[in-house]
Amino acid sequence: MMRRPGPWILFGLLGAAGVVVAIRFFPAAFPIVTLDLAMDREAAVVRADTLARQYGWDPPDARTAATFGQTDPEVQSYVELEAGGRDAFVEFAERGIHQPYVWTVRRFQEGAVEESQVRFTPAGEPYGFRLRLSEDDPGSGNLAEAEARAVADGTAAEWGVDLSFFDLLESSQETQPGGRVDHTFVFERMDATVEDGRFRLRIRVAGERASELAHFVFVPEAFSQRYRDMRSRNDAIAFASQSVFVVLFLLVGGVGGTAFLMRKRLIVWRPALVWGAVTAVLLGLGIVNTLPLSWMGYDPAVSVQTFLAQQLVLAGATAALGAPLLAFIYLAGESLGRRAFPGHLQQWRFWSPQVAASMPALGRTAGAYLLLGTQLGYVVLFYLATSRLEGWWSPAEAVVQPDLLATAQPWLVAVSTSLFAAFWEESAFRAIPIACAALLAARYGRKSLWIWGAVVLQAVVFAAGHANYPQQPAYARVVELTVPALLWGVIYLYYGLVPTILSHFTYNLSLLSIPLFASSAPGILLDRVVVVAAGLAPLLIVVGARLKVGARAKAPEWAYNRAWKPPAAEEPDAEVESGAEAGAESPTPEVSSAARGFLARRKLVYALGVIGVSAWGAGAFSDAGGAPRLTATRSEAIAVAVDTLERRGHAVESWTALAQVASGRGDADQYVFDEAGAEVYESLLGTHLSGLRWIVRFVDFSADPEQRVEELHVHLDAAGEPLRLRHILPEARPGARLEEEDARVAALAAIQARYGMAPESMDEVGAVQTARPERTDWRFTFEDRAVLSEFSGEARLTVLLAGDEIVDVTRFVNVPEEWELARRDGEALRNLLNLSAALVLVLGFAGACVLSVVTWARRGLDTRLFVRAALLAAVALGLGQANSWPATEAIFSPAQPWGLQAGIAAFGGFLGLLVGAGVIGLGAALAHRWLGE
Repeated sequence: MMRRPGPWILFGLLGAAGVVVAIRFFPAAFPIVTLDLAMDREAAVVRADTLARQYGWDPPDARTAATFGQTDPEVQSYVELEAGGRDAFVEFAERGIHQPYVWTVRRFQEGAVEESQVRFTPAGEPYGFRLRLSEDDPGSGNLAEAEARAVADGTAAEWGVDLSFFDLLESSQETQPGGRVDHTFVFERMDATVEDGRFRLRIRVAGERASELAHFVFVPEAFSQRYRDMRSRNDAIAFASQSVFVVLFLLVGGVGGTAFLMRKRLIVWRPALVWGAVTAVLLGLGIVNTLPLSWMGYDPAVSVQTFLAQQLVLAGATAALGAPLLAFIYLAGESLGRRAFPGHLQQWRFWSPQVAASMPALGRTAGAYLLLGTQLGYVVLFYLATSRLEGWWSPAEAVVQPDLLATAQPWLVAVSTSLFAAFWEESAFRAIPIACAALLAARYGRKSLWIWGAVVLQAVVFAAGHANYPQQPAYARVVELTVPALLWGVIYLYYGLVPTILSHFTYNLSLLSIPLFASSAPGILLDRVVVVAAGLAPLLIVVGARLKVGARAKAPEWAYNRAWKPPAAEEPDAEVESGAEAGAESPTPEVSSAARGFLARRKLVYALGVIGVSAWGAGAFSDAGGAPRLTATRSEAIAVAVDTLERRGHAVESWTALAQVASGRGDADQYVFDEAGAEVYESLLGTHLSGLRWIVRFVDFSADPEQRVEELHVHLDAAGEPLRLRHILPEARPGARLEEEDARVAALAAIQARYGMAPESMDEVGAVQTARPERTDWRFTFEDRAVLSEFSGEARLTVLLAGDEIVDVTRFVNVPEEWELARRDGEALRNLLNLSAALVLVLGFAGACVLSVVTWARRGLDTRLFVRAALLAAVALGLGQANSWPATEAIFSPAQPWGLQAGIAAFGGFLGLLVGAGVIGLGAALAHRWLGE
């Protein structure tokens, strides 16, 4: 049919019509935030430096980094879903009430605590700032609340904020270890609201100068909980899809099918490894490419050299681990397809000059480009139609994305992401399941049922796997992507994998490169040229081949799957006879070499065994270092917690009790042990240092989403004695609005009742007010002068009040900032070394697994031993997972359904068990092979 001009003309018209529809209706179909981006990155950095010099912000010789993006994506979700819709969100931005997109410029210096961040609107107007100051900085003097309020008013006027539209909502103060008093004022705008949300302004005064001015939007906690609950349905659909994909497509189809073909010598691995390496290296380069943006997350406590090394190791790990994994997926898809569809062109020889010059190659390539237009038209029409349906929602996005332009090579983001998604998804979702179905049909009959069932199944699984995007209803992406996935499946069925990869690649590339063509930044032309060249490269290869070797009507016969022949079988390894015949000749040099190899492998097995046992022993028998051992059991801890709560008037019979053990080895423990010594450390265990303890959480998974926030926590020491009770309340729960002095009296009374400490023995460090919709919360912090008085760390007490209810009283050690900075630097280096060691370990295991599978394919591995070792390992791992299930369940969040979290945890454990048992079984069989040669 495709040799006739009629279908091609129709196909071409559909593709052209799709492009016209996409261009014409794109702004109407997709929710777009229109930005008047008058400031570019360079201008933002220059303006931030000017403000830093004007106000004397440290550090003077600073590095700079800049990013452009949303201040708080949750605000957009709230407004669009519950507070007026997309038009209201755009209106707030246009009126200047809320700026959803801002420039943020960070000025920092290695080893310095001090840094500054400045925000600008897209038009280039200053929109806020934040200074980070050392807690040891005494400042130039302290102010009373009224004086600090005057500084805040002046700062607002300087930064173009008219406080006449605002009312004061919160006023707090905290005393830093260096003696500086910081005041925080939160104002609420009265002339504009967004349902239950509020537009607010925070101004902080550190000592005598302003250290922060920040615009933000208060989003009701109830919405956040409803949104998480709503999103859990998206996650459930995606989880179900991913489970089917991993078990059926990857493990059964990919691993099982590849093993079957490997025994029959039907695997071609070199091209798959090359393409896997190319894709993985591009992904690794993508990490290096974003280095200019990564400075926004740089910790100044870490040396620049360590930070750069972290980025390079991460990029290297992505390439090193991604290459074999992607190569396996490519290998499985190509090998299964070559076996299942003899009439397809060979995937790895598609662009050989003689094949690329043929009409079939031209048709498959040109068809992919025509399909691109059809896909773009379809997706635009889909969103145009669903945007008018009640209950359908997709968040508005900005077409202009300057952060993409901040990367070293902006084109690399679009090209590498598109190639990765197209190649691996088409191999895994199209080739593996459909080819496996064709092979099963060839064996068991009912060809149409097997193949077309697989075509439909892969489409649904592929579409559902994308359901966790922020869209509603939860099945929106399933409906959207099922149609193109069905189309890709049909194209693969008839024409092979190359046209589906090309179609998928060009489709992704078109969407991901829109910001490059929407921008007018200098130098963007080169990136556009590279993107266009990458998109047209397959067609240019075909055209070039036709010009080089001449156009051909047919592809050569050797280019089809049916012509492929497996390589000649190798001779089996020579077996070493157990006994030597009398009068046998001396071993040949080859035998001696084999013997030496055997001895080397035996030594390696023994060495790895000694290392493994030693590492296990070091971890299993290490002493806790003075901390008391856990004597209370889980059931005893829960019983004590229930009794404690009931005596406090909390009924928790219908709640779920989740108990976990906390190690008590945090920064405070390490600081006291290192600086004050073991004696002081042990004296503070159970008071200011928690030590080894039980934490029993009581949550209600059956409550309405807004009420699931409420939790009760009971901390118990190693012997099961209560240490602390914490009550977490929903922010909308009504309560009292205490004045500061009344709240302080209640806090001091709680400390005296709990710990028997008089107010005279403490110094107040901070009083922080938080305004809730129907109550006022307070947090008071005090320093205990009698503890750690000779050290820079401080023994502190904190009391939390929700209305007039005391919801938490606790003691802790405040770690000095200087010590913490040094710890973070050392920890970053250790993490880097651990990551490097883990990478070597994983690659070693992967190499051993590959070697084991190859040996098995050559019938050199004891299959019975593998099965026995794997089953034994599976039983041991399964018992371990079952035993640790309470600890797994203990970290479940009530924001999501218990069943979803349990399913994800159980499936993750099952995969870990499956992979772990397989690796152990292969390792045991390989070691037996080496030791028994």
